[in-house]
Amino acid sequence: MSSKQIIDYLNNGHQHNLEDFVVVYGKQNTSDVTHPKVEKLNLKSMTISFGPAVGRKLSNLNFAEPLKNYDGVKSIIKDMATQAAGKRGLSSYRLTEVPLPAKATEFAYYAAFSIMVLVVFLPLKVIDLLHNVFGVTQNTATIIIQVITWIANTLFVMHSTQTAMTLNPQLTKYRVPILQRVLCYILCLAEGSFFISRFESKCKGGEKSFLSKLSD
Repeated sequence: MSSKQIIDYLNNGHQHNLEDFVVVYGKQNTSDVTHPKVEKLNLKSMTISFGPAVGRKLSNLNFAEPLKNYDGVKSIIKDMATQAAGKRGLSSYRLTEVPLPAKATEFAYYAAFSIMVLVVFLPLKVIDLLHNVFGVTQNTATIIIQVITWIANTLFVMHSTQTAMTLNPQLTKYRVPILQRVLCYILCLAEGSFFISRFESKCKGGEKSFLSKLSD
């Protein structure tokens, strides 16, 4: 692998890693490090430019030890990426694709969830439906609505807590973009721990694959 190939590789989808390098190893302020790009790379160091189009700054980062050839550069960069991200409390992997429901059980849950939403927002119509179509007495139908509403409210409180306390820190750790982050919030409010489990599995798999590619 040549120096140019490595530069092209780092400048394609690894801007978050380059930001980590400049902030941690180059000791620059996070707010100053925008649009990072590798300009030069040799067996001793790499130079990263950052900032606005006009007046960009340069940060020259030396490797711990000079390398004999470029074959080991990606392995060194993988270690640098892991350590730099860790020092910032982040992951070297950035999640950009939200894990959506895919299993039959997940779709079944959403069917049940939709019914609960219908009950909460249209209780009188649901009572009429139970009474007129299914022959349930008004009193029994009202009790059913009250129970389902209580369950829905309880789930909302639980899922809100899980979203704030468990999911939100992970969204930050994996640097999820704004639009995807909003979708994650919505899915977690609906699913709670089911979505969090799917999210964590996606992140762990992506992180493992990402680090493997960095060292290939």
